[in-house]
Amino acid sequence: MKLLIIHSYGKENLPNELVEVGKKIIRACNGLPLNLKILRVSFDNLKVEEKKIFLDICCFFGSNVYQEGMLKERVLQIWANNQKNILKHDMESILNTLIYESLIKINNSKIIRVHDQL
Repeated sequence: MKLLIIHSYGKENLPNELVEVGKKIIRACNGLPLNLKILRVSFDNLKVEEKKIFLDICCFFGSNVYQEGMLKERVLQIWANNQKNILKHDMESILNTLIYESLIKINNSKIIRVHDQL
């Protein structure tokens, strides 16, 4: 828990409202801090546009918003409507990068999911 707090918050103690979130993170990583370090490296290696799309997936298309996840084609359609300067091919390339970096996965039903530990 101390390692998580220092690397994520920069101080020795979390505010009371974040303690429960910290405990959930620790449980999701099975208490292994290396999991967080590896995922952090994957995120840090992303380009700006890849980070934006990853954050969109986490915030808008994650299982906390859509319990069953969202179809890849639907996500691409939403981005195509909102991001006029990004082609569908480029968005698919970004999704492939996120998959390669183990930040997301797309199951056999073409549902986008965020990595289990995220």
